[in-house]
Amino acid sequence: KTMTRCYEYYCMICRDPEKCDKKRTETYYIYRYRDALKVRGVRFDYSEEDKNLFKKLTEELGSETAFVQQIEQHDENLVVLSKEDISKIESELNVLHGDFRERGKAIPDNSINLLLTDPPYGAEYLELWNSLNELAKRVLVPSGFLISYSGQLYLPQVIDALKKNLEYYWMLALRLKERNLITARNIFNIWKPILIFYKPPLNLNLQYLIDVIEGPGAEKNNHKWQQAESEVYPLIEYFCPPNGVILDPMAGSGTTLAAAKKLNRQFIGIELDQKNLPTIQERLKLVE
Repeated sequence: KTMTRCYEYYCMICRDPEKCDKKRTETYYIYRYRDALKVRGVRFDYSEEDKNLFKKLTEELGSETAFVQQIEQHDENLVVLSKEDISKIESELNVLHGDFRERGKAIPDNSINLLLTDPPYGAEYLELWNSLNELAKRVLVPSGFLISYSGQLYLPQVIDALKKNLEYYWMLALRLKERNLITARNIFNIWKPILIFYKPPLNLNLQYLIDVIEGPGAEKNNHKWQQAESEVYPLIEYFCPPNGVILDPMAGSGTTLAAAKKLNRQFIGIELDQKNLPTIQERLKLVE
């Protein structure tokens, strides 16, 4: 039970969750330590110096478990915003705090030109895609688009969810700079689907779009699932008219919102994790 999260998200040593040896356990905690440092803007590069520091800190606390628990507790208290802070961010930046399934109800029908987002890809999040489809059906203008990044492992289920109330348009490929090991299939993955659906009727853009986007590489300085801003530019320019309205209901660190502002589109963001709100606030302030 302790290693379930390790098996799903971190460990690339053993693919059998029932066989968790010491090496696997060490890997789990080192990855947890790495993620905690990322929140603080500190790089963990797996050098011997970094690993020795990790070992020293765990020994001082008595166990790796105690160390990770302290990290997680600290992370939870790292950013605590008052209701006034959240209200200010919501009113000034048009970014709503909360679950999009609830906060999205405040968005008027037929008011969004482009819904552009990057949901989490795990099996436990599959139900979100149905809710995303329902939201898009209601808020998109006729001929508006839903564009979403997706993983490959549950791609059939994702497509089934999105086509319930929308029409399939195309699937772009985001070519990754790094390869990712998908242990559930023994696949080294070097591309990511970008799914495009639309609300009828279809209004074709007279310009042409290449269906492969070259990713510039990881940009995870603001969020562990962050996508590169430059990947979003061609999507916005092609699928959202000038001064149109873009919605990102799972805004994360605000990549879509920052890109929309740079390209002179209106935007609405919804973000569940309040720890991301100050990051979004700072990113949008930096956009001229």
